[in-house]
Amino acid sequence: MKDKKFQLRRELMGIMGLNPWVPYTSASRLQMNSSHIGQTLVISGTVPKQTTTGLDREFGKYTFNIKAPADLEVIKVIHRYRQTLGADSIDYNPESVVIYQADATREIGMFEIKEYCSYHQTFGFRYVKRPAISKIQSGNFIAKDTIFADSPGVTEDGNYGYGTECDTAFMSLPGVSEDGIIASRKALEKFKFKTYSTRVVKWGSNRYPLNLYGTNKDFKGFPEIGDYVRPDGLLMCFRTYDPLMAVIEQNIHAIEKPNYIFDQCVYVPPGGRVIDIRVYNDRRSTSGDISHIDKQVHRYASQKVRFYQDILDVYKKFKKERGDSLILTNEFHRLVVDALAITDKSDQPITFTYHQERLDTWRVEFIIENEVTPTIGFKLAGNSGDKGVICSIVDNEEDMPIDVDGNRAELIMSDAATGNRENPGRLFEQYLNAAARDVRKQIIKDLEVPEDVKNIEQFLMTKDPLQIDAAMDYLIGYYKLVNPKVYGWFVKGKYTKSKQFALAEIIKDKIYNYLPPENPRTIREIIKDLEKFYPQTYSPVSFVSESLNGHREKITTVNKVRIGSIYMILLEKTGDQRSAVSSAPLQHFGVLGQMSQSDKHASPVRRNPTRVFGESEVRSLLAYTADGTAAEVLDRNTSPITREEIVRSLLDAPVPTNIQSVVNRKVTRLGNSRPLQLLRHIGLCAGWEMVYKPYRRANVVK
Repeated sequence: MKDKKFQLRRELMGIMGLNPWVPYTSASRLQMNSSHIGQTLVISGTVPKQTTTGLDREFGKYTFNIKAPADLEVIKVIHRYRQTLGADSIDYNPESVVIYQADATREIGMFEIKEYCSYHQTFGFRYVKRPAISKIQSGNFIAKDTIFADSPGVTEDGNYGYGTECDTAFMSLPGVSEDGIIASRKALEKFKFKTYSTRVVKWGSNRYPLNLYGTNKDFKGFPEIGDYVRPDGLLMCFRTYDPLMAVIEQNIHAIEKPNYIFDQCVYVPPGGRVIDIRVYNDRRSTSGDISHIDKQVHRYASQKVRFYQDILDVYKKFKKERGDSLILTNEFHRLVVDALAITDKSDQPITFTYHQERLDTWRVEFIIENEVTPTIGFKLAGNSGDKGVICSIVDNEEDMPIDVDGNRAELIMSDAATGNRENPGRLFEQYLNAAARDVRKQIIKDLEVPEDVKNIEQFLMTKDPLQIDAAMDYLIGYYKLVNPKVYGWFVKGKYTKSKQFALAEIIKDKIYNYLPPENPRTIREIIKDLEKFYPQTYSPVSFVSESLNGHREKITTVNKVRIGSIYMILLEKTGDQRSAVSSAPLQHFGVLGQMSQSDKHASPVRRNPTRVFGESEVRSLLAYTADGTAAEVLDRNTSPITREEIVRSLLDAPVPTNIQSVVNRKVTRLGNSRPLQLLRHIGLCAGWEMVYKPYRRANVVK
């Protein structure tokens, strides 16, 4: 921006206040970037941005953390599941309830301490425990808004990050065409994220679970909390009671092996870990003798009753002491009501239902946690609406581009996309971060800091003060060119810590560029001065190219390529779900149908097909393809007779991938689709009939 008087205020920019490159990015890309931030996943390698507007800390105050709701005194901490010496012990506890008394109002309230956070149907994260969590003990007083657990994106000093820095090279390689991204396998480890799957199962009246996770002597129908699911993803399997076949189907060996055709299976993503189990049952229907099949689930049920009885005991204690003057928060009141029902201490007889249906003997909810590493098909994005899809993964990190100074790229993106998308901010970010990296390297070199030094600040105390002064002058000279305000903090005495401490911090971590939109210096001025006084590495790079036939060749570019970090986020547009199915489910009318809750997870893959041809797509098909193409496509999807012939052709073919024609139209005619049959039937009932008439194109007058 040439006009220095025109300044954007980050406080008024909403989510765009996080973006240092707003003045240099097209409006369409800014809009795209704002939507990207709302789609960001919490990743394992989350770090704060190296080039920041400073507003990140403010956003870090409003994450999904767990904090004290008021100035309070802790009354009691009750664990949902606890370790005991008896048979009912459960080794892993996913949640605890803290009961407190508010200091100002003397209300009795509660809040939860959970192991994970997930407000999405799929994605979430593990909480990071803060030191204050150790204060949660009976009798302790805790100040309002004390944070006990927070997002992995928030550092201990309150800084906030929602992505990670990736050393990037902009090059024109085949893998980066059409917004593709080439990534090293090691770099993708930083983008690991958590998914949380919920499965609800019920049994008792007409079916029983199989012994998938136990032995002949120890029945286990499902994995315990903390255990991992089977490699095939099978969580539980149920078999219908059949008295005539009980001798065969219910013996100790038969219930260890699923019958994948007749048994009802429940699948989850393979490799997942069970982190929470909630059991719901009508105690009156399960109060008799416990069968060996129900012993495992009964442990969770008895722990649930114990948990709610502890809640009730606290309530009764304060009710006895305060009587009608007892005040409960809405959350604790709801918990007490649940406790009265579950412990069967209510004055009224209770019938347990779910969606107005009476519960079966057992209803169990599972939460399964998976850790996913992005692969081909996942989508990454930068700060300037520069999104891309991972199209190629380099397994050997040594094959990625490296410059003459040893800087190695983790990602490769298209160099032409910047001009096409009008978002040069990505180039400015790469330039500034590369400059900050090289300034840090020079300071380490000048101070002769060994790589294996443990206490850097203590090591710097042994250096000649003149060396420290020279290194510090070199550092603040860089700050002066990037943002004079930061330079002023040092020269005007606002920074009160020692020079050794300041240098040690950047040696241990990195130099952060503070670049708010109202910065008095334009990016053009910054780069011009950095080129003059702080030149950075800019050279040809070498990398290994591998052809399709496996031939490897080391290549050195003729042109110079800059390698510098760019802040990248992982979008929720994940690419690990299969879309193709062999044969989609049908409704009772014979047309394509949706999966129901009962069979949605009955297969390890999603059986629901993707919607490809809607009304607008069929119109395009009619306009651009030969006669009969649209009819052929629609008939194959909606005619049961045609579908049956296609499946039979695939099963009978010697080479299923090389079939001349899957449908013989001389035998299986068009016009037998179920929607068409239904329409004909309605017409006949109404007294009219449809007759086929070939379509003839109108003669074109030249």
